[in-house]
Amino acid sequence: MVDGPDVKLDGKPIQLGASVGPGLSAGEHTLSVSGTDGVGNSGTREVKFTSAGIPDTPADLTPKSGTTDADSNVKLSAKVAEPDGGTVSATFSEAEILTPGQVYVGTATSVPTTLKVKGEKKVKADGLAPADGRTLDAPAAEDVTYQRFDVQVKGHVDAPVLRWEGVIDPERLAALRVWNTGTKQWDVLTSARGAADGGTVLTAVVDRKYVDRQQVHVMVTGEDPFADDIDAGDPNGFADPDSYDFSIVHYTDTQYLSEGAVEQETPEERAVWEKAYGDVSRWIVDNKDERKIAYVAHTGDIIEINIRKPVDEATRRQVTGELEVSSKQQKILDDAGVPNGVIAGNHDNQSGTENGPDAIYNQYYGPERYQALSKGWEHAEYGGPWREGDNQNHYDLFSAGGLDFVVVGLSYGVTREEAEWADSVFKRYPDRNGILLSHDYLAPSSNPDGRGAKFSAPDGSMLYKTVVQDNPNVFLILAGHEHGVGTNVKPRVGEAGHDVVELLADYQFYTVSADRLGLTEIGGYQPDDRLQFGASFFRMLQFDVDRSELTVDTYSPLLDEFGATEYDTNHRYDGTEDNMVLPIDLSTRKTTFKTDSLALYNPVSVIGKTKAGSGEVASVTWKGLKPGTTHAWFVTVRSTGGGVTASAPSAFVTKDAHGRPGTWGPDVPAYPWFTSSADRR
Repeated sequence: MVDGPDVKLDGKPIQLGASVGPGLSAGEHTLSVSGTDGVGNSGTREVKFTSAGIPDTPADLTPKSGTTDADSNVKLSAKVAEPDGGTVSATFSEAEILTPGQVYVGTATSVPTTLKVKGEKKVKADGLAPADGRTLDAPAAEDVTYQRFDVQVKGHVDAPVLRWEGVIDPERLAALRVWNTGTKQWDVLTSARGAADGGTVLTAVVDRKYVDRQQVHVMVTGEDPFADDIDAGDPNGFADPDSYDFSIVHYTDTQYLSEGAVEQETPEERAVWEKAYGDVSRWIVDNKDERKIAYVAHTGDIIEINIRKPVDEATRRQVTGELEVSSKQQKILDDAGVPNGVIAGNHDNQSGTENGPDAIYNQYYGPERYQALSKGWEHAEYGGPWREGDNQNHYDLFSAGGLDFVVVGLSYGVTREEAEWADSVFKRYPDRNGILLSHDYLAPSSNPDGRGAKFSAPDGSMLYKTVVQDNPNVFLILAGHEHGVGTNVKPRVGEAGHDVVELLADYQFYTVSADRLGLTEIGGYQPDDRLQFGASFFRMLQFDVDRSELTVDTYSPLLDEFGATEYDTNHRYDGTEDNMVLPIDLSTRKTTFKTDSLALYNPVSVIGKTKAGSGEVASVTWKGLKPGTTHAWFVTVRSTGGGVTASAPSAFVTKDAHGRPGTWGPDVPAYPWFTSSADRR
């Protein structure tokens, strides 16, 4: 799959991995999954299912948990609701706390499909009481990490409540699963992304089908949704260098700047175009240390006029002149010792037909240039060309942020043989994080945020199938060629299931006013004439290794502006396309979590049953309670269709024999079991 999957419930988009349950109306529903394969075939799979009508989680419980002045007869109440507005049955139960007797931990490439998992490790069932200062830590995993618990239950069990509390990163997903004795699989009861502050709590009702000979088998999984929903931060500045480990600069399609620096009528005009190109290189050199720039990538169309074989001497001179200009600007990076790589676009290699050592591209950007340069690079080296003398396809190696990288560049018009060479390079360096540079890979997105870009032709789809999906170390693709922006965050690519980010950032057709460029005096332009100076923008890619996140900022040194949105003549985007934080699948990207507590709140006795309409308050009275004692309870709600949900367990303390409030706090044994980590702070 190269686009998608896009998941919808009853026609409305839902996030991959989202839990569907409370609040879902009774009746038939349709879950659809859409995607596009590598050759452009699109398909949609629909699954129809029937919901029993799952009530909302009961709310506004009284007395509030932690109440210390309850009488011997206490009115218990909860606000109930049902998605179809019907009547619900509410059962109020006294709760006892059951904790796991057996605990196992492990990792897997996907969610386990068996009750006992090969290779898992048995650990002590210690540290599972809340607020005891101890946690049970799941092992770090590239894919799925899990903890498995066996909880012994007593007698006939009717709808106990399972509660897990722990800590997991907000960019990861915790899922509470139980073993289904009938279908022999792990069913998800509920799931949630990690809380940004404090602990995450998962609570769910356990049906009878999950009780296996007086045991409930529980599994908590930590998973990586690789979700594109991270806060983008400040759109008017780069990331703080203290917040990331290293950066890469990506720019592309500088062809109009090279062309204008040669073909404009006067030296003053030509200098404006050349300066726009050179400003990018000079900014990189001036900021390479502060901004921790480890590598610079130019993804082709360095020049404009060599799109086809020149037919006359004037055209040949123009080609040579443009290459001289571009080479001069790239040399600014070379002279400063900045590791960099350049590939050829269709305007550099006669639309893919001018290849081999004798191609004019290799006269300026051939292997000899980079072999000599890399001797002065720190923590980087030129890997070599795909064939002797032909640098249109080549690779580089560099190290930054404590990680090793391999960068493979493929020029326009990639043949099967060239793609297979790139595939072989990534396979030669499986322990290096892989970046693919391609001139032609994505078509611009038509969405305001730049997401959902399709493959461009002829190279995109073939490269994805031949190079990207079969190499689990490839995590990032940078491209140009078609003007506009495209961002794809693709989880679980290929059989290995690695995650990939694809970025197109080509501003060549974006225009700037002549007045802004200072060309009204020296060029005779009208102030509002629009000129194609969009290639003065580059992308700064800032890598946080520990979090495996990429902060993307777009900047023009010429204009001293962040974000190119306003200069797009097609007005396609909303500004978010040029400023974003994305997940990236570096070799350091792991998932883990900590369990603070896990317990089954068993309904040892029924306090009372009642019915209430949706939106109303259900209540019963708990009579004859012992003074000065802690009492625990919860309420289970069922719809007429059979859907069931339950409240979070709650506890209160009755007054003592003299009418004085009871004690509730950290010194009370039950206190941590009925208080969230946020409330305990």
